[in-house]
Amino acid sequence: MSFLKIEQLNACPPMVTPVTISFKKCGSYEIIELRKQVDALLEPFEKLLKKIKRCDRVLLKPNLLSGHPSEHAVTTHPKFLEAVLQFFIDLGTKPLIGDSPSPVFKNMGRLFEVTGLSDLERRYNVPLIFFDKTGWEKKSINGKDYPIARIIEEVDYIINLPKVKTHILTLLTLGVKNMYGVIPGFKKTLLHKELPNSVAFSEMNLDVYLLSKPLLTIYDGIVGMDGEGPAAGNPVALNFMLATDCAITGDMFITELLGIEKRRFPLYLAVEKSGIEVDMKYKFFGDPLETYERKIIRLPGTNRLNFLPSILTKTVGTQIWARPRIITKKCANCGKCMEACPAAAIKKGVVRPYFNYRRCINCFCCVEVCPYRAVEIKVSPLVKLGMIL
Repeated sequence: MSFLKIEQLNACPPMVTPVTISFKKCGSYEIIELRKQVDALLEPFEKLLKKIKRCDRVLLKPNLLSGHPSEHAVTTHPKFLEAVLQFFIDLGTKPLIGDSPSPVFKNMGRLFEVTGLSDLERRYNVPLIFFDKTGWEKKSINGKDYPIARIIEEVDYIINLPKVKTHILTLLTLGVKNMYGVIPGFKKTLLHKELPNSVAFSEMNLDVYLLSKPLLTIYDGIVGMDGEGPAAGNPVALNFMLATDCAITGDMFITELLGIEKRRFPLYLAVEKSGIEVDMKYKFFGDPLETYERKIIRLPGTNRLNFLPSILTKTVGTQIWARPRIITKKCANCGKCMEACPAAAIKKGVVRPYFNYRRCINCFCCVEVCPYRAVEIKVSPLVKLGMIL
């Protein structure tokens, strides 16, 4: 079944034909109801889940971008994670929960506490894993090498648990992008420096997803984020959960579900360039889409920067820009933006940091990591014009 006008995605590595998509409307994180919804959501994957044996180690990989409480919608909600955790405990598996956030977050105990994971650890005796502590190995795909956390080779299966959010570099952060978390934090900085372009960065995300091979991707779209995501945007009630055995297909599905033209999504361009056939054929299960009240979300201010007409960029290229800017009244001068900057373009000042825009590569890591939301994106008048056109 296909309700979207999308070119066909015949195959999603590893070869899953056809892809299965399960969709459930859900507007609450109340755990009893949420668990019922998760059970229903995963029912179409009964045959796939039979691959999992009792006592298998199953890694639950949420989005733990940074130390924000759940109401900020920055990370996978702990109640959503709890419902999935209960499901896999009931299967008789040995779940683990883990991620590798930005390297500026050195106190993982604090991050686990703020994001609600420490509570899950206490109540379910589930190990919390900081990927950077497990070591990493070099893995190759398409002639490129990537540092991948060793933990993914030490578990039997991976369940990918992304939060549905906008993203100032990649437009959206969904299932494929969430597996970027298997790159150790200190290596992420180098990759941002090497791949500041949104399409090139998405090509890397695609490679890492294919190397990681999650068994399932289950999206927390109950409350997502729009605007200047993935950390400085606004919570938005999207009221859905989605599960799939192919996050490439799942990401494209959600893109159009949110009313976003697919060619504006850098991942779509990366998949197209990779030679993977993006052919949206899938089996659909769950709530009828006609009954879902679709949300049109507010996209980041950078979303048209890479898609302005070439004649415009050639003639007035120096006047087309987006760059980070400190909001002085919010800034605590903590220095986290400076630590996160892969280009060493931020220097500490007396009152607030300041930018060397000649060095800035527009990766916007500074916006992502600021715990005070004190870094915003300033765009030029011509970019604003492009956002209107």
